[in-house]
Amino acid sequence: MNDFLSLAQKRYAVRSYLPKPVEAEKLERILEAGRVAPTAKNTQPFRFLVVQHPERLKKLSACTNVKGYPLAIIVCSVASEVWVRPFDGKSKPDTDAAIAATHMLLEATDLGLGSCWLMHFDPAPIREQFRIPEGTEPEYILAIGYPAEDSHPSERHTKRKPLEDLVVEESSKDREGPFLEKGASPLQTSPLPKDFAWGNDKTGSTSFRFEASVSCSAQQKTRKPCLFSLQVSAIRFQGQSKR
Repeated sequence: MNDFLSLAQKRYAVRSYLPKPVEAEKLERILEAGRVAPTAKNTQPFRFLVVQHPERLKKLSACTNVKGYPLAIIVCSVASEVWVRPFDGKSKPDTDAAIAATHMLLEATDLGLGSCWLMHFDPAPIREQFRIPEGTEPEYILAIGYPAEDSHPSERHTKRKPLEDLVVEESSKDREGPFLEKGASPLQTSPLPKDFAWGNDKTGSTSFRFEASVSCSAQQKTRKPCLFSLQVSAIRFQGQSKR
């Protein structure tokens, strides 16, 4: 069985390439890996623009900070095809495009190729040079090819945060959310002052105001108390205030 984790660790950003073209069958497998990538509602809101011709590669290289790659895939998103979350209208066409791009980079690695995910570019000249229509957004450029003999991962490649800094276990306590420190309470408040008073504003709504010392231990590692004021308006029900 292939070890996926080893494959993911093996891939790194290649910034120098051999002047050797990528075989057609390997390119086809890379594109197929992108095609089968999961997307929201399986809408597949992306297009893969393959660039191999030397003159076009020269124009594309002028827009990127990596040069000399024999193959590039411009991963574009299509906003009109993306799924929209009905609760708040949120849509992320670049997310579906990123999933497909990740699939293609990992397939390239599995085929013995090097790659570099490029996003540091001005999309305007790329849109003009490659006649990308409105509504189709060039999100990422995947530079792909055989790594040069002196190619090696950058010193940042292995600098990963430990799992304990990234993984948060859910809490079984009712008042604790998953992003709270273990044993921490979301809010530690002082007792309600005895002298707080109810009052009526001009609208007739009843409200009260008091000050309390709160320790936000989940967000403040110093756990220093902070003073805040809270004003709550009572609910009005059939013209009368409800407390």
